[in-house]
Amino acid sequence: MRILLVGGDEMSLDGLSSWLTSRGHEVQIDMFGKETLRLLREQEFDFLIIHEYKMFPQFWGVCKQLMQGAKEINPDIITIAICVYAQENKPDHVDYALAMMDLPKALEAPLSA
Repeated sequence: MRILLVGGDEMSLDGLSSWLTSRGHEVQIDMFGKETLRLLREQEFDFLIIHEYKMFPQFWGVCKQLMQGAKEINPDIITIAICVYAQENKPDHVDYALAMMDLPKALEAPLSA
């Protein structure tokens, strides 16, 4: 799978990229999402993962814009936005994790018995 990984925390993106690459995926990183839509127009990706370590006020609005733009370019792309927050003094303790996904219609259909 080809994955475009977007976010603002270099250490988190590098760790996630290494983990995905070690499992056989091809990963490209776009820091801060400035080149996301251009990259999606120029290359074919199976997944867009937006990962942010700390929530900022416009996070979900930015995610929705990138996810909508990705779907306009490639309707079959799977888009996932994740925000994980940990306190500075407790880096191993996750206070919350939030996610938003937009799956292709084929994956949204209920499974038949």
